[in-house]
Amino acid sequence: MPTRRAFLRVSGGAALASLAAGCATHLRYLDSPRRRFARVLVAEDRIIRTVVGLRPFRPSGFVVRTEKLDDKTIVHNYGHGGGGMTMSWGTSYLAVEQAARTDQRTAAVLGCGGVGLATARLLQRRGFTVTIYAKDLPPNTTSNIAGGQIETAYLYKDDAVTPEWRQQLLAAMGHYNEELVKAGIMLAGEGLQPSSKGVRVKFSGRARTVTDGPFAETKELIAGFWLWQVKSMQEAIEWLKRAPFDDDAEVEIRQVFEAEDFGAEFTPELREQEERLRAQIAAKS
Repeated sequence: MPTRRAFLRVSGGAALASLAAGCATHLRYLDSPRRRFARVLVAEDRIIRTVVGLRPFRPSGFVVRTEKLDDKTIVHNYGHGGGGMTMSWGTSYLAVEQAARTDQRTAAVLGCGGVGLATARLLQRRGFTVTIYAKDLPPNTTSNIAGGQIETAYLYKDDAVTPEWRQQLLAAMGHYNEELVKAGIMLAGEGLQPSSKGVRVKFSGRARTVTDGPFAETKELIAGFWLWQVKSMQEAIEWLKRAPFDDDAEVEIRQVFEAEDFGAEFTPELREQEERLRAQIAAKS
């Protein structure tokens, strides 16, 4: 089987490189009416098979950059570390912006997992003719049945990323949020700081035990949240100790990111975008 670079040397167009595997097809724009699907019956005894797909962790975060290969332009968009479902529209937007700077309007997308499909769709919106190339078809793939996660802030190591990459991350998430606002489905959204900066308060009768993060072997999912405005973590803890919980209840306290936490990478343009999106959300609520 030829290598990716060998393939790119003989294929035409501006190549948008995405490493998720999937189906090989030509995409065409279709106008179709909204369809109503039957509710899915989910039960453990209805599981047909279990499939595991490995996604390597990249301490330095995802990669979106342009490279010249002979007379072709390659735009790399890979390395999402398991967060491709969440980051797909955002990083694909960054990749398409780089591809649009060329004089090409024919593109090859390698792979059609979540990132590849988002890239192809955004290219179509910009007027590109798109062909997707991939190694395998379902059911021999895993990305077509992948789940999604929103923990994009934990898919890298703080000491391994650059300020330029942090700005890319903020821009990608900003575009993703903009898509959600345009769709009318985003009511509120805040990023939680890592659990290493949080605490847990455990209730046992009248006793309240406070444990500092990070928290090992966490298996629980957040079912809901309060959003409080307090002067300090200690004030939040004192308020939570008054909660009417009994035995076996446990509540985690996390801080919400504010603009100042992102430093210089959160440029005036990104701040303006954030304020504009918040105004749009407030107007719709």
